[in-house]
Amino acid sequence: MPYSRVANTVTVVLHVRLAIKLYILHTNSKKNILYVNCVFVDPYVKIWLLHEGKKVEKKKTPVKEKTLNPTFEETVMFTVPYERIRQTSLIVSVMDYDRVGRNEPIGQLVLGTKSGPMELKHWNEMFAKSRTDVIKWHLLKDLS
Repeated sequence: MPYSRVANTVTVVLHVRLAIKLYILHTNSKKNILYVNCVFVDPYVKIWLLHEGKKVEKKKTPVKEKTLNPTFEETVMFTVPYERIRQTSLIVSVMDYDRVGRNEPIGQLVLGTKSGPMELKHWNEMFAKSRTDVIKWHLLKDLS
């Protein structure tokens, strides 16, 4: 995730490379058998840009229909004034698109100064290595 500083703005470029395998585990209470029930989902990625905890701008990837292991290769860009970058964070959510009703969250991660230690390390490394891709894998946090 590189950034560039031009005219006192920071362009944050997020390359979303995401591969997911989704399974729902069930147990049969009578026989104590664990089995996997594969459920097809229609996932997409939603990225929110936050400033001081307030949602400012949103970007979304296209929906990948009826899949258990979607792969996303997308690039999204946000432009942030340089003096506001330390109060800025990104929420990356994987959602299950639902044609009827509400889209359901699958998981998310937060990149910014108020995120977990691995995410914060990635965020700080991005600024230390300006104009260079800083690639890290992150685990999605369960939202249920």
